[in-house]
Amino acid sequence: MRTAVVPRVITKRLLTPEEAAKYLGISERQLEYLRHDGRVNQTRLPCTRKRLYDILDLDEFIEKSKIKIA
Repeated sequence: MRTAVVPRVITKRLLTPEEAAKYLGISERQLEYLRHDGRVNQTRLPCTRKRLYDILDLDEFIEKSKIKIA
């Protein structure tokens, strides 16, 4: 009997500004405002000049931004 091999799904941890904005459901301009205000962190790797956003930071921003509705 053979067992099925399930491929591992690898998701990106660092997102481009466009991907991060889509992830949050906002425009890239709004994301830039959030970054400028210090509400969302931006990352740069030493080997690249690209601005990247860590998905864990975006998830933290979402959690902090939640509003309870009664």
